[in-house]
Amino acid sequence: MPDGVVPIRVGDHAGFVRIVFDVDDGGSVPVERTGDLLIIHLQSPSLSPVGRPPRNVRSLRSDPDSVAIEIMPGAGIRRMIVNNHLVIDVLDPPTAQATQPPQRVVAPIRPTPIARATPMAEVTPSLGVPGVAARPGSDEPALDAKARPAIAASDVRRLDVALTPVKPPIVTEIKPPASPPLPVEDKVAAPLLVPEAKPQRDNVPDPLSARVFLVNDPGPGHTFVVPFPANVGAAAFRRGADVIVVFDERKPIMLEGLKGDSVFGSVTVQLLPAATVMTIPLALPFEVRLEHRPAGWRVTAIGGNAAPAALRSIVPELSNGHVSLSAEAPGLVVSVSDAATGDLLLVGTQRQAGQGVPVTRRSPDFTLLPTWQGVVLQALSDTVALRATTSGFEIAADSAGNALSSSQQQIASGAAAEASQMTRAFDIPNLHTDGLLRRMQGAVVAASATPLQTRGDARRDVAASMIALGLGVEAQSVLGLAALGDARTDGQADTRGLSAIAGLLAGRLAEADGLDDPRLDGTDEIAFWRGVRLAMRPGNEAAAAQVFAGTTPLLLSYPAELQNRLLPKVAETMALGGQSEAAKQLLDTRKLDPLLDLARAYLREATDADPAEALAILDRLSQSPDRLVRFNAVRHAVELRLARGLATPSQAADTLGKMLFAWRGDEREIELRLRVAQLLADSKQWRQALALLRETVSGWPDQSAGSCPAPWCSNVAAEQGWL
Repeated sequence: MPDGVVPIRVGDHAGFVRIVFDVDDGGSVPVERTGDLLIIHLQSPSLSPVGRPPRNVRSLRSDPDSVAIEIMPGAGIRRMIVNNHLVIDVLDPPTAQATQPPQRVVAPIRPTPIARATPMAEVTPSLGVPGVAARPGSDEPALDAKARPAIAASDVRRLDVALTPVKPPIVTEIKPPASPPLPVEDKVAAPLLVPEAKPQRDNVPDPLSARVFLVNDPGPGHTFVVPFPANVGAAAFRRGADVIVVFDERKPIMLEGLKGDSVFGSVTVQLLPAATVMTIPLALPFEVRLEHRPAGWRVTAIGGNAAPAALRSIVPELSNGHVSLSAEAPGLVVSVSDAATGDLLLVGTQRQAGQGVPVTRRSPDFTLLPTWQGVVLQALSDTVALRATTSGFEIAADSAGNALSSSQQQIASGAAAEASQMTRAFDIPNLHTDGLLRRMQGAVVAASATPLQTRGDARRDVAASMIALGLGVEAQSVLGLAALGDARTDGQADTRGLSAIAGLLAGRLAEADGLDDPRLDGTDEIAFWRGVRLAMRPGNEAAAAQVFAGTTPLLLSYPAELQNRLLPKVAETMALGGQSEAAKQLLDTRKLDPLLDLARAYLREATDADPAEALAILDRLSQSPDRLVRFNAVRHAVELRLARGLATPSQAADTLGKMLFAWRGDEREIELRLRVAQLLADSKQWRQALALLRETVSGWPDQSAGSCPAPWCSNVAAEQGWL
């Protein structure tokens, strides 16, 4: 067969005509139907000749990139994937099937599982039951057409769905014609087994199907339930604008309960040989959380200002040429076709929720994609395999567990080894301060010697050296000068990224939008800096901590000056965001560093039942010369004592009221004022609470009514024009 020609095989069977396209991946071939015309979009330029069109087919022609099949009026279409080949069955019209002569049945029909069957929308049970041909690659012969009876469509259900349950044998006797009689063999074969026709009752699902239904949950997000049992694992991840949820059991999903829903109304389902895949169109910033309840797997979409629950990180660990991923309750590994790229994804499911891969991890052999549950591997080498183990999953060179080729030259274990496995977007060298200063001076000299109209790249190198020294304001100034002198520089992705990082180091959160440039996607370093920006926004500690748990080794590879600027915020965020183990490992790298004392207090609070040690550290830090550390320590100590019953609301309001002038001018002061007002109200000091609210409104007139901390302050909001 010449290159580029798609072989085609045609078989004429009782009740249908089968057309087989010998392509490598039939599941990826788009098929469209318009009336009686079927278009198969093939990547190959031509089609091998088939001669005269078969029965039920008016014409069969090949275009440069597609094949057109015109079927007879009334004929049905059934699309299947068998041995990765695309199979199109053209079903006889009901009138044609009704004219077949009745015969005595002498052979059994065995329902054959169909791999990845995707029946087209036009096929209905009223088209009747086609005959069963031999399975491709099987020694079992096909039944002869004369041995098949005509079966009314109302007597049976479709046999092309692999999971339709088979009832106990029912012997169906159909009177033979008067003449000529069928020859009787010495050994009579088993009678035809026909599934018993079951009456269709409203709202009663097939016992082997899953009917999804929406749940009215008072918590954040929008929820539906898929009634899979507890032994079925699940995984969830995002690909582009879609959320993919994979269950490691094949089962038809009935979506009637989601029709017309504003969030889940466009959910689609694909059945694979060993999995069920749900595709949910959910654009950013929606996230998904899974949870197993007695009724089944709950799928919750969380968007807007709602904060999703924190996830524990699944972190890859390199050892002896293998990559191990510790995961709770590992399920099965199934393969899924990636609709975005056409590649094969290996998906490891979990039977317990709460863990996910926080960021993309890349290696020469594979790409580990971020997930909300489970593990998703995109293999870049044909020899890479993902295997389930008793403690999670393992990435090896093959199913036998051989070592990965890219891991043969391993570096000694430690932070440097882990950081060497991470991908970077910028050149931030780990040099001593003297070396960084000389590097910056050399970059300044090189920029001054460069012609005026081409200094953009040289000035960007100067800014990168300043960022390595932790000089955010200075780096921003140099990058602004570079954009002013050469407008082309401002449009470059790395320049926008460096400018955003400099803005974060300078504390200018509003000037860090350059990190959203899609051209920067795909590296651990960009994921880390996006996590830093997320941590600087109040209320996002859980999401930022999940990112930091997987990218902390990259931070430890930065110069000391840059580490000193970032480590306290990263450690405090992980301790507050539920990543206690990762925070402990980070703090152990600098056991004597006083910059991390506040993070140690947060970690003690999260892990110790007795708050005494945490309160001792916080009380000591309340005398710190650092105003921000002092402010955070006092606030956290008050809230900890209040939560443990060691202080009354009146005492807490008095202590925090003394801090109203400790930090001025940003959202921290507004939040503190509203918290003090709430504590005054809890202690029945209404006059003081209302006075403080009025003062806050006059100082920040642009605040909305949503800033009011409790229903009792709605009168003040109405009085000041909030409502």
